[in-house]
Amino acid sequence: MVIEWLTAALVVITAVYAYLTHRIAKASEASVAAINRQSEASLRPYITASPFVRPKALFLYLRVANSGRSSAENVRLTLDRDFLQWGKTDSPSRNLRNQNSFALPIDSLAPGTEELERIRRELEKLPAALIRAA
Repeated sequence: MVIEWLTAALVVITAVYAYLTHRIAKASEASVAAINRQSEASLRPYITASPFVRPKALFLYLRVANSGRSSAENVRLTLDRDFLQWGKTDSPSRNLRNQNSFALPIDSLAPGTEELERIRRELEKLPAALIRAA
């Protein structure tokens, strides 16, 4: 009779161990998945585009930079609406959306590098604060 009780206790203890081992395995899988996501996020390219004005210049520049840790390939810049240089509506070549920077992709942008694009603007379209800085 004692052997049956001991066997039953051993079965219960083994079931508890199996359950706890299963929970540990699931937690380990979730931890590995989180580490993989974090590793991918830290190694991917991060592209930023920021406009700026140089002092005493009548041009607006666009800086496209890769602040990530890997190369960005086939980067495309797009504009959601027409941006006409000098306000000229008579020629499609004056539309910034059709310029090379926005029509052609950047094949590769290495980590820590940037490209500058000069964008001409009319003085009356520039904000007053930017005109005073120039």
